[in-house]
Amino acid sequence: MKKYFLKKYNTLLVLLLSALGILSSCDKNNGGGIQAEYGCPNADFIVKGCIASDSTGAKIKNIKVVSQDSVYSDLAGNYILIMNAFPENQTFTLHFKDVDSTDNGSYQNLDTTISFQNPQFTNGDGDWYEGQTTKELNVKLNLK
Repeated sequence: MKKYFLKKYNTLLVLLLSALGILSSCDKNNGGGIQAEYGCPNADFIVKGCIASDSTGAKIKNIKVVSQDSVYSDLAGNYILIMNAFPENQTFTLHFKDVDSTDNGSYQNLDTTISFQNPQFTNGDGDWYEGQTTKELNVKLNLK
């Protein structure tokens, strides 16, 4: 009799704990569905500017700007580079490379860093994405 009572008691206890576990993981404000969150806080760090010749001041097109990703300057020498990282103080190394040989002149490569200290983010979604912050970096390249 004791064994029968313990079996029934254990079965009832397992059912009760299972129901409590399932009910506690449901979000009642979301139609009772299970709320799952995956990801890591992140933000976009945007660097934009203009690339010009140091000697003439003329805007330089087709300069490759490399960091986490790469972009090319447009016909007016403008570039926009977007890097996604953890939303805290960040420092990025930027490489400016003349890769089109002599089509626009022949310019020396330039390596520089840009720091985002105490960045202020805008347009976040309230979840993992904190938003974006922007800095301007105008560059002058020397002829080879």
